[in-house]
Amino acid sequence: TMDDRYPFTHINLQYAPNPRNSISLWFQYASFSPDATMKNPNIIQQSELMYISGNPDLMCSRNTSANISYTWLPSNKWQLSTYATMFLISNRQIAVYTPDGPGGMMLKKYQNDGDYNHGQIGTSLTGKFLDGRLSFSISPRLLLYKTTGSNSISHYPFTTSLNVNYYLGKFFFNAYYGTGSSYVDGENAYLRKMPMSYSAGAGWASRGWNIQLSLVNLFQSSWKLSKDTLTTRWYDSNVTQFGSDFHRRISLAVTYTFNYGKKVNQSGELSNEKNISTSILH
Repeated sequence: TMDDRYPFTHINLQYAPNPRNSISLWFQYASFSPDATMKNPNIIQQSELMYISGNPDLMCSRNTSANISYTWLPSNKWQLSTYATMFLISNRQIAVYTPDGPGGMMLKKYQNDGDYNHGQIGTSLTGKFLDGRLSFSISPRLLLYKTTGSNSISHYPFTTSLNVNYYLGKFFFNAYYGTGSSYVDGENAYLRKMPMSYSAGAGWASRGWNIQLSLVNLFQSSWKLSKDTLTTRWYDSNVTQFGSDFHRRISLAVTYTFNYGKKVNQSGELSNEKNISTSILH
């Protein structure tokens, strides 16, 4: 049983003094409610090292989100957008690790512990040339993470991405480069680091046909997707995930699109289904 009352606020403001300038502001104050799993009081063994338990006294966590952005259109060739965002979870619901399990083993228990602060400052510059056939965009950004409590961490990574597209009649070419990225997860306090990614592609499209050749990460032989690190007083964890997303590959895609009949929503009657929360620990 949970009884919680709080003010919900959602503000969205936009102002354009002229066709070349615009500014927008978005703000929200809301709450994260714990699901049934996190409030289950039972203690079960998850592994040879770890027990897990919910907390029936777990309370809701207030969250505040804000975003301000500015867009400048000096001409049809250039567009500049800058933004700053802020996201705060107060008294967050987080898994805390202590040696309080049966026989002195580790116990993972959900508690209200500390705050999660995340900010982001970035910009995006887009240019178009050759009557719009050639375009590029570059998007640098600075990410700001700081958490408090037992799973505390401070992390301030800088990332950027570059995108180039060129159209020549029925042919098109593209290239992409993105630096390695990282972030701190708000739900479990893991620090996740991912490698850089780059690609080049070319294709042809006409009368429903689309043929595209992609060359992705040609000089990367590693299968590593990410590395997740968690450091606490009593428990440390390092998890490496593997997959094909950042491994070198060459792909050829051939598609043909044809239209007939009336457009329908393919989700059909399943769109009314809802996920049901469960209290089973896992």
